[in-house]
Amino acid sequence: MHTKPRFLVIHQLPHLVPKLRARDWVDVLQSAFNAKPPLSEEDTLIVTNGDLLDAMRVIFASYSAREVTFLAVWWLIQYLGPMTSNSVRQLFIKHPLSTSVFPLACGMYAAHVYTVLFSGADNSIMTKAQWLVVSSLLTNVHKTALTEVASWSTLHTKAVRAAATQLQNSTTVIWTPEEYMTNTSLEVLYGRDYPTARSFFDHWRISREQLQKSLGSEEYQATLRLFRLQSTHLAAYNPATNVISVAVATLAAPYYADEGTDAMAYGGLGFMYAMQLVRTINAHTVLLSDDMAQTLWNPASSALDPGEGSTQNISTPGRALWELGRCSADVTSGGNVTALFPLLPALKIAHAAYLRFRSEDRDLRLPGLEEYSAEQVFLLSACHVTCWERGDHHRVSPECTEAMRNFEPFAKAFSCTAGSPMNPEQKSAFLL
Repeated sequence: MHTKPRFLVIHQLPHLVPKLRARDWVDVLQSAFNAKPPLSEEDTLIVTNGDLLDAMRVIFASYSAREVTFLAVWWLIQYLGPMTSNSVRQLFIKHPLSTSVFPLACGMYAAHVYTVLFSGADNSIMTKAQWLVVSSLLTNVHKTALTEVASWSTLHTKAVRAAATQLQNSTTVIWTPEEYMTNTSLEVLYGRDYPTARSFFDHWRISREQLQKSLGSEEYQATLRLFRLQSTHLAAYNPATNVISVAVATLAAPYYADEGTDAMAYGGLGFMYAMQLVRTINAHTVLLSDDMAQTLWNPASSALDPGEGSTQNISTPGRALWELGRCSADVTSGGNVTALFPLLPALKIAHAAYLRFRSEDRDLRLPGLEEYSAEQVFLLSACHVTCWERGDHHRVSPECTEAMRNFEPFAKAFSCTAGSPMNPEQKSAFLL
């Protein structure tokens, strides 16, 4: 799912989710975040995806409040059951996929709470030289993205300038800053000790409670800049802080290797980071108006059907990136241009960065794979980091296949015949 973030005033939310009053939103958000000063109905929110509100409207229209409560409780039991109940854990372990799923579940629980520790530990074991190589790589890809945005001809000049300014001012965060890895800062976040804890869940629960108590502290604000575990992405963008958070998991195979070539580095970590930059650029094109201002979503004054409450017809301040490219519906095998987003524009950025910043000393052919050129290795690395394993244990990446068949450098690198499936005469393009 591709997101369309929106700025929205709280008092407008009932236009989108009719069964909830603005006061309900204020009470829930205030309770969750302990905002100081307290929230009011005139405060502005960032809705990470306008479609989420539409989904909430459908849920509240389809179920009673009691049913929604029961469904939420059932979800919580499913989420916490394997960690809190021996009986549920045993059922979980007996499942054929438990050997692969259970460690992932444990890692997920830990990552949701101990992000600061994991990120800080990773930083502590890196040498200064390793840190500089990674930072330089991300900086180079970021610079290239700025160049691509600055030369964008299909978007209004002021909007291009606005998006470029926001992207230039964005900050990329991977590791916990050293000043927050002290005992004092960690005690603010997690407390001193847990004398009553008798299990992993006890530690986990108390840690979550301590984190909740640290809301509003300088230390907690720093944690918000770090990557939080997600099921589909290894990086995230926060329009409120203009921060791109990258998971430390990207600094290991298959995304990155200390002794890898530039082709591997830019095709792996560089391409992954470029995908998040594309999502960031998309957030700017959606949120920024032509006068370079972050524009509020105003469903109250739009062509909203009060009977339906759908967000689909709401006027928006900007257009999504996939709506600003050049692509006919028959170019992709799925007939949908969104199948090429964000991979195709990210390929353009990562590939341009690779050609611009690669070093001959770090761009040699790989032992055992001498028949592949460095550029071919870049393209293979990009598909490798986007592949996933099917139920039959075959690894595939249909999204990467779609992107590559629309990417001219791929056809050139692998000498694909013009008009062949991997080198169609008509190709899609973004960031024109």
